[in-house]
Amino acid sequence: MNRVQTAGGRMITLTEKGQVLLRSACSDRAAFLADRERLVDLVVRMGEDLDQADVFILAYDSDSLLIEVAERAH
Repeated sequence: MNRVQTAGGRMITLTEKGQVLLRSACSDRAAFLADRERLVDLVVRMGEDLDQADVFILAYDSDSLLIEVAERAH
């Protein structure tokens, strides 16, 4: 996934085939930390449901994390 600027100055997000982007905003870092556990649960479920190996949460400095989703037997 890449974030790029268009010739007109607008920012767009490019994703690769099979990638899913979920945007969720918190008003500030304290709000993010208050909801962090719930957000982690959400992205783990998304990763499992979408059969993704890794899920990344981009957050405030030092709060971003990569979650490796356990493989399920198919």
